[in-house]
Amino acid sequence: MVNFTHEDQGTSASCWQQAGLERIAALDPEKLFHAMASVIVLAAHPDDETLGAGGLIRMALGRGIDVHVIVCSFGEASHPDSTTHSAAQLAALRQAELAEAMDTLRAQGPGSGTLHLHCLGLGDGKLAAQ
Repeated sequence: MVNFTHEDQGTSASCWQQAGLERIAALDPEKLFHAMASVIVLAAHPDDETLGAGGLIRMALGRGIDVHVIVCSFGEASHPDSTTHSAAQLAALRQAELAEAMDTLRAQGPGSGTLHLHCLGLGDGKLAAQ
């Protein structure tokens, strides 16, 4: 398993370009979702699901496929030296943002899949050990 922290150096844009990622074709929803009953999106912290898989979530829901979003922590350890927000305040803020994001991602209309949110409440910064 690979672990990442906020202290790790990010990948440079030139490295991604050398990997040829700009040549990856767009997802074909018909092939991607063919005969799929549900989708599971696993996110370490709130906003990972929306920023990383928001489009995928919307495409699945719009095709009548149920989506289960599992969020492991509430991101309370993201700013350990904050002078304005305690860890508990950060967790509450992130939970509210997560609820708003899920409401935004929910598909509307007949034939729409159902979005299920599962929050594990694991300690942020301790996911590898848990």
